[in-house]
Amino acid sequence: MTVPWAWDELDADDRAANLIELWGWVRGLIARYELYDAWPVCWYRHDGFVAEVTALWALWLQAYHLEDAPPDDALTFHDRLRGVLATSAAELRRHGRHDPGEDAALLSRRMRSLDQLDRALHADLQQAAQA
Repeated sequence: MTVPWAWDELDADDRAANLIELWGWVRGLIARYELYDAWPVCWYRHDGFVAEVTALWALWLQAYHLEDAPPDDALTFHDRLRGVLATSAAELRRHGRHDPGEDAALLSRRMRSLDQLDRALHADLQQAAQA
């Protein structure tokens, strides 16, 4: 897959497919770094956050999959991950378009189970496709 740099240029089907692929990476990230309580449930509903996460994914791919990647790229990835979590995720929860109570309830119900988050993402994408 080509990293989906330009989300606005994708049609609905490609956007959904790329979002599911990005979610696969995010899911691994959440599990590896135990980000269950730190990762906003509604992250995929916010275009700006999706763009940031996409850039983070691209940096991770560069750091860990390019043979000639500078050794600092892995450290840069971890610094950027902390930055995204400290700023963007907090902003989404504080100033997002969703009711904070709803997000808190979703966090408590869903973030403990990545399978439930899978279902939530797929249900939202299916609902959007039918609209």
